[in-house]
Amino acid sequence: MARLEEFGSLALITWHDTHSDDQGWLHIGEIDPTPCVVHSVGWLLPTHEGGKPDHVTLYQTRIEGTDQIDSVAHIPVGMVVKVKLLNRTEFR
Repeated sequence: MARLEEFGSLALITWHDTHSDDQGWLHIGEIDPTPCVVHSVGWLLPTHEGGKPDHVTLYQTRIEGTDQIDSVAHIPVGMVVKVKLLNRTEFR
């Protein structure tokens, strides 16, 4: 079985996503100024290991003994509000 240390840092990323006011025509004063806040958890993939430049790259799943990963998200750094490294002992 793979050890957690082999996967790098587990992180909770808080970021603002794009969204739209989807109810059709509206007055400018009716636009909701509240951001769309998203929380994503995954393994960090640094740029020097294949992560996308100028983004926080997270992946959810990795096949043991390979470089194959799945559920990869690239979050532009300008949209990132907070990065919290998670204590892996909490998940044992």
